[in-house]
Parts: sequence; structure tokens; C-alpha cells
Amino acid sequence: MLTVEQREARLSYVGGSEVASIVPGVQAYSTPLEIWLRKTRPEADDTLDEGVGSLLYWGSVLEDPIAKAFGHDAGVKVQRRNKAYRDDEHPWRGALVDRWIVGQGCGLEVKNRGLWRTKEYGPSGSDQCLDTDLVQCQWCMSLSGATRWYMAVLLGGNDFRWFRVERDEQLIGAMREAVDDFWLNCVVAGVMPPPQTVDDCLLKYPRAMRETKVANAHVLELMAEFKSLKAGAKTLETGLEELKVQIMDFMGDAGALMHPDGGKKLAIWPRFDRSSVDGKRLLAEYPDIHAEVVKVGRSHQFRAL
Repeated sequence: MLTVEQREARLSYVGGSEVASIVPGVQAYSTPLEIWLRKTRPEADDTLDEGVGSLLYWGSVLEDPIAKAFGHDAGVKVQRRNKAYRDDEHPWRGALVDRWIVGQGCGLEVKNRGLWRTKEYGPSGSDQCLDTDLVQCQWCMSLSGATRWYMAVLLGGNDFRWFRVERDEQLIGAMREAVDDFWLNCVVAGVMPPPQTVDDCLLKYPRAMRETKVANAHVLELMAEFKSLKAGAKTLETGLEELKVQIMDFMGDAGALMHPDGGKKLAIWPRFDRSSVDGKRLLAEYPDIHAEVVKVGRSHQFRAL
């Protein structure tokens, strides 16, 4: 896990585990908007990481045994490095390399993945790992000067595999371009990236600050397509999600969307706090004190009318 100093340092650069969220076409764990919030509003970092503490903990605990397994299987010596690489001319490009393979001039990334990821990985010795893994390896190579990188993965707690990734200059060039654009035109410029998910919309517009907003011609088309897709079949959930994100992004902090002729509400998007009782904690710790275990969270509802 990152130290306090490392967490502070990563505010000033895009790291290896973050690049996949910025490169177009890669199915990553975060969105550009979430990465932007981490760089520009560090107080939001704990909120964004909420719920992943256990994953981070076990990933940290298992790093050493996974690295040792790789050294044994590959017949190499693995050394802890914990070194941050930065591009002198583009200091927002950075990567923290935890382990180095002695005598080979390259590094090792270690991952602990769930059982459900097993089919997404190929056999040991190949380069058939997740796109997010490949991107991270390429980013580390771009900064360290290495021509190859290794990835050691434990799947489901008992399936160990390792992968070798060769340097790809074309991919590295695309990554640099995407990261530079993100950093200069979003982070430095203070411009929030467009939302890509409903969760992004909630991060961008946590509350409805005004009652209504009048739709423009483009949003009228989006609403018509949204209703058509919703009426068609549940299998079109992806298309519905993309349209919903665009409409919600247009609405911003408004609680309702109005037709420009003023005669009809097209959609509503109320956001409100909700209180619920944490049943497990109530039973285990405070069986007689209801008030101390009330949790306040954010709730919302988008509905086309």
C-alpha cells in the first residue's frame, strides 16, 4: 500500500495504475473524471476508494509471496525497488516501480485477482493478460527505458501465472498523448472531464440546486432515443446508460428537464439524503441505541416522463 508521502507525490503525476483509466478504449476500474478528482481534490480520494480497503489490504499482504513465486518459477532474482520514475520534460508522467528483476534491466508488477478473472488470462509465459495490466507494464517501460516487463498474478487465491510483455512503441506513443492531453487540458486547466457513467454524474452534480432546466434540440433527440431503447428490450442496457449519462450531464444541478415549449416535463432527477440502519452493527455493538448507527448516504433517481 502507498505511504503518506507516496500518496502526496502521486497528486503531481499520472501513475501506472491510473493510465488505463485515461487511455481511450481500455476497460478500466476508474474513469477520467475519478482520476481528475484525485489529482485536483485530494480530499475526495478516501471517498472514491470507499469499499476497496479490503482489496487493497490483501493485495499488499500477498505481494511478497506472489513475487517470490514468480522468482521461483521464472528462475530469476526479484529485488524490492520502490522507486518512482518521472519524465524530466513531462513531470506529470510517472510510475512507482515496486520490484526489479536483477540482471535483466526490467521490472515486475504483482496482482491479486479474483476467481472470476481466471478466463481472462492466458497461460504462464505468454502476454495474454488484462488490457489494464498491459497498459501498466507499457507505461513503466516508457519511463524506465526497459524493453520488457513482467506481470505476476494470483487468481482466486490458488492459481498462479506470470506473463512477459514486450515494449510497444506505438502503444506507448498513444498513452503519452492521452496522458498529456488529460493533464494539460483537464488537470492544469481545471476542466473536469466529461462524465462517462451515472456515478460520474453524481460526482459532478451531487445535488439538485434548481428546479428545472429547458431541453435543447440535441437533448430532445436523446430523450426520444432513450425512451425508444427503454421500451425495446432490457438487453439494451448499455445504450440506455450512455444516453442517460449525456442527459444527466446536460441537466447538471437541475432537478427536472423541461420541453422548450414549456408545456411538459421530460425527466426528473431528484437527489436526496437517505438514512438507513446498519443492521449488523446494531446487533453486534449497539442493540439498544438506534441513533448511533444511522448512516446517511446519497440517493438519486433519474426517470424519463
